[in-house]
Amino acid sequence: MDVAPAVRWKLAATLKERGVTPYGLVKASGLAQATVYAIAQGKAQAVELETLTKLVAGIERLTGKPAAVNDLLEVARETPAPAQS
Repeated sequence: MDVAPAVRWKLAATLKERGVTPYGLVKASGLAQATVYAIAQGKAQAVELETLTKLVAGIERLTGKPAAVNDLLEVARETPAPAQS
């Protein structure tokens, strides 16, 4: 059985790994606090490309290191649970 890939947020893990807080990213990105927190909590279902661009730029400003969209999102392939008899 094929499993459809699921795209999900990984911003929280990236922020933790890089020592950045969501609030710091709010200040560095210029995005609304509600937007950054919703994304960091994995609750945002749709965002504009401009938002992704601002998140990447904010992370780069705060860390001085390159960042990319794959620091924000990941593709997961869930393995289906075995059928119960």
